[in-house]
Amino acid sequence: MDIPLKLIIIEDNEDDLQLIVRELKRGGFSPEDLNVQDEVGLRTALDSDTEWDIILSDYAMPQYNALAALECFLSYEREIPFIVLSGTVGEEVAVETMKAGAHDYLMKESLTRLVPAIQRELREAKIRRERQAMQEQLYQAQKMESVGRLAGGIAHDFNNLLTAIIGYAELVADKHKTGTPSRRYVDNILTAANRGADLIGQLLAFTRKQVITPQSINLNLILQETQILLDRLLSEEITLVIKTDPDLWNVRADAGQCQQILLNLAVNARDAMPDGGTLTLSLENLTLTGENRSRFEMPIGDYVLLTVEDTGVGIDAETEKHIFEPFYTTKKRGKGTGLGLATCYGIVEQNSGCIRLKSRIGKGTTFSVLLPRLTEEPLQHALREDSILLEGTERILLVEDDLLLSEFAQEALIEHGYQVVTANDGIEAIKTVESSQDKIDLLLTDLVMPNMGGLELSARLLVTQPHLKVVFISGFAEEIEQSDHFDPENFLQKPFTSLALVTKVRHVLNGEN
Repeated sequence: MDIPLKLIIIEDNEDDLQLIVRELKRGGFSPEDLNVQDEVGLRTALDSDTEWDIILSDYAMPQYNALAALECFLSYEREIPFIVLSGTVGEEVAVETMKAGAHDYLMKESLTRLVPAIQRELREAKIRRERQAMQEQLYQAQKMESVGRLAGGIAHDFNNLLTAIIGYAELVADKHKTGTPSRRYVDNILTAANRGADLIGQLLAFTRKQVITPQSINLNLILQETQILLDRLLSEEITLVIKTDPDLWNVRADAGQCQQILLNLAVNARDAMPDGGTLTLSLENLTLTGENRSRFEMPIGDYVLLTVEDTGVGIDAETEKHIFEPFYTTKKRGKGTGLGLATCYGIVEQNSGCIRLKSRIGKGTTFSVLLPRLTEEPLQHALREDSILLEGTERILLVEDDLLLSEFAQEALIEHGYQVVTANDGIEAIKTVESSQDKIDLLLTDLVMPNMGGLELSARLLVTQPHLKVVFISGFAEEIEQSDHFDPENFLQKPFTSLALVTKVRHVLNGEN
């Protein structure tokens, strides 16, 4: 079977051109060649959408030469082999050509080396492209990790502020009647703070520092539920196509996060089709083997593939390099935060999957999301009704290094009847417990604090008080699942309201989590 070969031939002699093509066919290639004879023709070829495999160039022509063609070609920074063919005999010419950037130099009088040279250069070009792709992936991963650490730190500090703002605003709102100007002002403060909380939530999803509650889910159901929302989000000019798989495997993920992926990708596709088009959302099972795993660079195994395809304007190569970075956006000011795709990236990575895109200008974009198949179904827990009684008299040790947040939480708990003892960090908390004769019923602790964090503190206290109840709070969480006494059901994500706080505390004390 002939091997397809797309090549540019820079040649002004028709007989030589025919000889080259004939030699390629004899060597097992099926050449699709474009003959050019000047720089305008070469640039036109390189600017086209054709993915060229190789360039062959005569050394000297009346109006053009290989050195000028090389200079033009190298300005494009393409990983395409460039071989010079010449009837001129001379070692100096060959050295000059190779120094200029050619990959090989062959004599026209003996084209027997042409096919082996092309085969070799195609192999080496593939290796160079793979190496370059790996280097770019490494650089991108390092850059995303750096941005993620910065975003996570900002989210942690900002969540402390938002928790205090939301908490105190709620306390003020309770003391003002609905409909009064002062109550309206407070409600506006709460609205703005909650928008800030949503923004931080997207940042946390990007940094993969959210505490999630993964469970066995079928993405068919998530897609069907999301379709109702998409019908409202999409314009009438956009045709929505849904493709589910009745035999779709389950995945282990957070249902809310999966819906967030679908919505973010769909909204992004909608914005890429201002004049209308077709948005296709499809699900299928995919088994990666040694032959096809290079498409996603994921371990061999079973996966569920979500594909989101639009017929929009497409994404250029430069934008593709930054597409998953937070706050990077091509939309006009006020039309987007640049967190949608960054959020998708973080969620997928947190769930041990991957997200890839393929796009062509004017032809549309396809996002592919791969999530591992769930092979073992988790045990199902019985659902319980929420506790109506939130008040209590238990003694709570509140450990939080942010003063504003600590004061708010203390006040909210005291209002509901609890006894509260406070500490600024883990070391102070241990000293407080050791110096007190009173029993502590519940430890309410921040996860991230100076000197000693919440995980280490709880582990040390549980040694002497194994029946101690624990509630963790944090603006973000990193590797907390590694703790054997951490339970996501006992975690309260910042920012939180006073109602959320006392509800979580009451449920844990009642043993309902």
